[in-house]
Formats: sequence, C-alpha cells, structure tokens
Amino acid sequence: MATPSAPSGYADGVTLLLLLCGCGGPAPDGPDETGGPDGGTTDSSGTTDCAESPAPPEDPIEGAAPRPARVWSGSVTWTLDASLLAERAGFQDCTYTRRYDALVETTRHGWLCPECDLLLMGEGEVVSGYEDCYAQLSDGDAVRVESWGLAAVEGGSRLFRSGTQNVTLGEMATVAALPTDAVVEVEWAQSGLLELGMITLGAAGRFDATDSATAEVGDPQDPRDTPYACGWPRMNPGGPNSSWELADGQVFPNFQLEDQCGEPLSLWDLRGRYVVVDAASPDCGPCQLMAAAASDFERRMAAECLPVQTLTLLTEDLSAVNLPAALEDRQEWALAFDLDAPVLGDEGLGYALFPPYFGQSGGMSMPSWVVLAPDGTLIGGGTGFSEEEGGWSEMEQLIRAHAAR
Repeated sequence: MATPSAPSGYADGVTLLLLLCGCGGPAPDGPDETGGPDGGTTDSSGTTDCAESPAPPEDPIEGAAPRPARVWSGSVTWTLDASLLAERAGFQDCTYTRRYDALVETTRHGWLCPECDLLLMGEGEVVSGYEDCYAQLSDGDAVRVESWGLAAVEGGSRLFRSGTQNVTLGEMATVAALPTDAVVEVEWAQSGLLELGMITLGAAGRFDATDSATAEVGDPQDPRDTPYACGWPRMNPGGPNSSWELADGQVFPNFQLEDQCGEPLSLWDLRGRYVVVDAASPDCGPCQLMAAAASDFERRMAAECLPVQTLTLLTEDLSAVNLPAALEDRQEWALAFDLDAPVLGDEGLGYALFPPYFGQSGGMSMPSWVVLAPDGTLIGGGTGFSEEEGGWSEMEQLIRAHAAR
C-alpha cells in the first residue's frame, strides 16, 4: 500500500493554531514513589515498571456462522394529495415511483435501528415522476442510498425506513410480514401541514426477498479470529450489546467500523486499557488540535501506568457528519498527526449516539468524546477541545479518578 502524503493544510493549520493560541499540553502529574495507580513501581532512574497487560479472553463467546445476506428487490409508489389551498400555491396531485434493485442486509449498523431484527441498505432510484412530482417535494438526486428494516411483533412487523444514508431509521407502519418472508408488501400515509396548505403523501409497494448468492453477513457477537493488518489487539470477549443508548456506568456498545488499513475494527478488541473515543471531521479546527496532542496524552498516561488508546470516528466533513471519511483521508489523518491509533470511517455512529448522550438536539458538536474504562464501561465525556481550557486534562482527570477507586 502506497504511503499517503500529509493532507493539505492539516499540519500547517495545526502549527499555526498552536502558535496563535500559545497552546501547550499541561504538565503531567508523574507517578509518585510508590508507583502508578495500577501497582507499577518507579526505580531510582525514574523508569516505571508497570503491571502486565491483561491477556486476551481464553474462551470468547462465539456467535452464529456467517450466512447469506437477505436481499430485497422491488418498487414503491408515492401518491401526493394536495389540499385545495396547497394546489392554489402551485402543488399538484401526482405520483412518483422509486425502484430498489438490491437492498442488502447488514448486521454491522445496529445503531441505525436498535429495534430492527432485519436491517437492509442500498440504492433507490426515482424511475418515474421525478420532474413533475418528486421535484415538488425535494431537490435531491434521483438516486440515493436508503435504509429499511423490520422489527417482528405479534402478527407482523413494524416497518422502519430512512431516506438519508446512515441516519437513524424512523417507524413508518405495521406490515403483515416477517423478516424471513419471501414477499414484503408495504403501505403507509403521512400528512404534513405547510404554510401553503395540507399535503398527504401515501406510499404502497412490494419487495421480493431472496438470499444473496454473493454477499454474506456475520454475527456481530462473534469476535475476530485473524490478526488485524494494522496490528490492533484482539481482546473482544464476544457477546451481544445490551443497548445502543449511552449511559455512564454501562458498557459502551460494540461496533465495527473500517480503519485506516481498510478493515472493520471491533471496539471491544481494545479492552484492557482506557479508550478515548472521539468524533471528528477533517475540516474541524478543534478536532485537529485534539489529534495533534493525542500521542503526547497517551505517553503521559503510560508513564503513570495507565495505558490509554485513542480512537477517532472520522466523518467526511462538517456538512456530512453522517458519512464516513474516505480511506485515503483516514490514512492522511493518522499520518499528519503521527497517530498509532485507529482512525475509523464513521458511518453515522457518532451522529446517532453522541447527541442524545450529551442532551443535544438538532445537531452534533465536533469534537465529541467519551472515555471508556478497561472493562468497556463509559465513565464520562464532553464536547469541544481547547488547549486554553486544559486540552486533554479533563480526560486525564476522569481516568486518574477511575483508576484510584
């Protein structure tokens, strides 16, 4: 793999920001004569002898074997019914149809629909009615990536959908279908009151469901059994997530997102050390400052026998926080800031989980970060980053306080 060059403006921008801010990391509080909080000792030369890192689990919980992915193919037709007032404002009754050639099952995006027993993603294309109908409602492209899901209930399933890639699915209706059915018929109606009058949008369609001949899905409970190309540890004990809702004292849910080596990394493989998970964008100045100081933060903690691993969830940019940074951008981010740490393409995980945890609505702060204990439990978090306000010191304090319990 070719070595990527440093991204334009990253290194120079960070240097300029540091000079303007007079930013420098806070002086570390070194271990005292009795050693670090986890039992390490310090000899007369100042060298710290830390306790050994825990070994990987001997008997990890294994999930089910890989199986063919479910695939939905079909079409849905929307009918726009405008009130008389809306018609006077220029809206017309009309229909448009979107075709889905292959919505493919994924087991790797549970945060988008925690309730779903079946989650599928793929492209949908408006094949009729784009100009004279769909354009009344949106200026979006005729082709887009959507997500669909089913959650089984007695006598049928709850239907979920999102028309925006990597955004949490919303519930649409209850349908007489199960996740394993060969045919899924959908129907629902939504009404909206605009300044120009009432518009009702009804939808009806059908999907044929088959097993893919080429795509497989794995069990998200299953730990990895081969080494990572990037050299990350493999500490995942296996097992299910209890919840996709973040809460202090609860285990942060396991997820898989692609790293800078192009492989999906499981969060739980980083067990046994403190982990700082931060959501960042390449065009976010405070995110760059945070990344520039990350390696020094890890070294300060290691000197106190507190092993820490940083992990970055990198989005495409600040205007597309639901889309992952491209592979070359993740590689450039790691290289520019000298990070020996995972840089993952964020497929809507941060956008789904962090705002509710921080009590935010209508958007997401960058950077947002949380600190996880060695057993994977969430011990705290925050938003923003400023050397003038302590830089990494808040994370350091959370880790020291937890280690001293």
